[in-house]
Amino acid sequence: MNLSNPPIDMAIDVHVRGVQQTWTRDGVDYVVLQKIDLDIPGGEFFSIVGPSGCGKSTLLRIIAGLQPASSGEVHIGGRLVRQPRTDVGMVFQEASLFPWLTAIDNVAFGPKLAGIESHVRRAQAQEWLSRVGLQDASLLYPHQLSGGMKQRVAIARVLANGARVLLMDEPFAALDYLARRNMQELLGNLWREFRKTVIFVTHHIDEAVLLSDRIALMTPGPEAGISRIVNVSEERPRDPQSEAMQALTRSITLVECSKRKDA
Repeated sequence: MNLSNPPIDMAIDVHVRGVQQTWTRDGVDYVVLQKIDLDIPGGEFFSIVGPSGCGKSTLLRIIAGLQPASSGEVHIGGRLVRQPRTDVGMVFQEASLFPWLTAIDNVAFGPKLAGIESHVRRAQAQEWLSRVGLQDASLLYPHQLSGGMKQRVAIARVLANGARVLLMDEPFAALDYLARRNMQELLGNLWREFRKTVIFVTHHIDEAVLLSDRIALMTPGPEAGISRIVNVSEERPRDPQSEAMQALTRSITLVECSKRKDA
């Protein structure tokens, strides 16, 4: 297996059309998401930023097929999303590894379900662990791993499953500053190498600016929507301390603060 030369069709488009999510409580309807429209080209790193409770995670779960929208549709690679798919992988804030399996067996779990022979899937899993810097941790169990190491295993597991779209729901939020910076660097390197389509939810505007091609800014809930989409044109790899990066971060932060005051 040659991971350094992925097929050219690895990245696929994501289209969100008129997605609305409504909850009903005590006979009253509450609109969480209000008619979201997004077009995300294959291979793009797209981030979603917004205040707590605005429905970022709900939108990601709808795109993943983990929950149905009240109305609207999501198409990935030209196919309507009705349920979870093996070519769409999700990484959560908590790594959600199987505690009874070693790191390598966690990564190999999806290929095992797919019927791939043991020696092949373990070789693939070991190579993905090497890609995320855990070549020496393959036999460790989740309780023996740090938070950052767990997230590395979670990313390797999604990639080993053959995901062409990565949905990431605040995957670094529980990490300390240094671990988060290391994970940002890792994810940026993996994206540049394999050019997966990535949809990344984060509370950290500087993180979105560092990693993204474009950033969607969501309005506060209820009835949250997309207020603006920001293009990030700086060449990669990026220096988060550069004047241009800090200026863009400040400008987005000002927009976010003004939205919250108006809410």
